[in-house]
Amino acid sequence: MDDDEVIRELLRLNLVNAGYDVRVAADGVLGSLALQKERPDLVLVDIEMPYFDGLQLLKAMKGDPSVERIPVIFITSQTDAEEQARRFGAVAYFAKPLRMESVLAAVAKHLPA
Repeated sequence: MDDDEVIRELLRLNLVNAGYDVRVAADGVLGSLALQKERPDLVLVDIEMPYFDGLQLLKAMKGDPSVERIPVIFITSQTDAEEQARRFGAVAYFAKPLRMESVLAAVAKHLPA
């Protein structure tokens, strides 16, 4: 989930090219609805999104037994939010601009075998 269409598409294309099945959402509300319906194996989310930000989404996930174990990777332009993201349970954190090889390595590491 990312509110920046260019970033969303860049991530989607790279993940699809790496062989992953990908769903995208433009904001935290749409992402939260998709999360309940789709039950993904992993969530990549921007901290700064309209309506329902990434940290709010992660807090909500941790309070819902049906999705609390899904790993969350944060992708954000905030350079000072890594500690907060990890405290809320993010498994990885990447600041923009992204190094796509690092993001793909984190995705591969945290997806179930």
